[in-house]
Amino acid sequence: MDLKQIVERIRYFRYEKNLSGKDLSLLIDKEQSYINKLESYDFTPSLKVLFKIIDALEITPEEFFAENYLTYKNDRDLLEKIKKLKKDKRETLLKFLD
Repeated sequence: MDLKQIVERIRYFRYEKNLSGKDLSLLIDKEQSYINKLESYDFTPSLKVLFKIIDALEITPEEFFAENYLTYKNDRDLLEKIKKLKKDKRETLLKFLD
């Protein structure tokens, strides 16, 4: 994952949580300029800080790094529903999808 993708995801989840850059910076014990510079692609955050950001955004690393983070929750919910189906219904669903 490159810097652009990391920043896009941070920005997406920050907006989703309705957090300003200042709010996020306070949650991770950094200056507001840290988030501003990060979102301006000035540097790549350390893994330690990235995981602090993920925690502050109240998401899981799995959600942050998911291939399609935009639909992650819906995909996960759908998979859980499919897992609860009886075997014959799962097979019917698979045939339908094919």
